[in-house]
Amino acid sequence: MNPQRVAGAITNGHLDQLNRERAGQRFCHARQYIQRYRAEVTAADRTAIADLVTTFFATFVSGPDSAARFDQIHRALLPQALIIRAGTEPATYDVESFLAPRRTLLSSGELTDFREWEVSGRTDVFGDIAQHSCRYAKAGTLNGAPFTGEGTKIFQFLRTPAGWRISAVSWSDDT
Repeated sequence: MNPQRVAGAITNGHLDQLNRERAGQRFCHARQYIQRYRAEVTAADRTAIADLVTTFFATFVSGPDSAARFDQIHRALLPQALIIRAGTEPATYDVESFLAPRRTLLSSGELTDFREWEVSGRTDVFGDIAQHSCRYAKAGTLNGAPFTGEGTKIFQFLRTPAGWRISAVSWSDDT
């Protein structure tokens, strides 16, 4: 900004106009930056993230192929990923403490005909980080008793040299 113009604006009582012009310039630069950043997000990024969400939900299906699906989820998650259950008593898991009991439950026959699926969702990508928030439903039979449920999951992703990976998952079951 020209110093003489600033001095003139102060002298002539036009400081508010000068501040509005400055704010407009900053907003314009910020908008251009955001548009350029969003343009860098490719269809391949969105597809890779959608595939990770699909892999996550597909992991938790009861039946004979569950071991293979658990191998796939390990490749989708960062080794240090966090999984968090919300609620009155939140619980935080690392990858193994989350997966191990679910692997056992899904392969033991105690939980049958189980699956989870996304009902609706939205993905936001910002350069090398992204998030996906969604509503999901689930159904199955636990110890002979059928059940259904639904809830919300929030996934966070990081772009790594090996591609997009899940860095965190939070979920809340509706009660």
